Amino acid sequence: MRFAFFLSIVLLLASGCAPKTTVVLLPDEAGKVGAVEVATDRTSQLLDTPNAYTEVWLLDTPSKVRLMSAHDIDRDFSTALRAEPLPPKSFNLYFHSETTTLDRPSASRFPDIAETIRTTPHVEINVIGHTDTAGDASYNWDLSRRRAERIRDKLLEHGVDSGIIFTSFHGQYDPLIPTPDETHEPRNRRVEIFLR
Repeated sequence: MRFAFFLSIVLLLASGCAPKTTVVLLPDEAGKVGAVEVATDRTSQLLDTPNAYTEVWLLDTPSKVRLMSAHDIDRDFSTALRAEPLPPKSFNLYFHSETTTLDRPSASRFPDIAETIRTTPHVEINVIGHTDTAGDASYNWDLSRRRAERIRDKLLEHGVDSGIIFTSFHGQYDPLIPTPDETHEPRNRRVEIFLR
């Protein structure tokens, strides 16, 4: 989800390099906006409607609030809008007990997840392995590592760039569902994939 945010650019005038800042308030994907106050020592302007903007010259007062057209926003801010970070995504994949084999629902989801990752530009992937608390803690530590590496390898098989994948593992020490020791809990036998 894109968050409501404001854009600002600083322009330098050729005449004397006096900087001008333009602040524009944009809605989120649902069309909602918050508000931003642009203030100097002299006065302030409140932006609280979509596409409202003000301009501030160095050490001057913010200009009267006006609305910027979609065309002008695209013309002046398209580069910044394309560089907007993607909202984080995450997926959980689950395993059969004491194995690195995905359960059937997770195995069927994996190709779509891999395609999402492969086609998402400028993404970094964290693959984190986990186990439940059944069995020896040192065994679970190693099993969580092997699960994370198994998913990393499957992503590579699906064409994901190895340079954007980072693996880690927590053994039984970061359960999704807190349980007593020696508890078989399918939801804790997982790999988490985080995209950011």
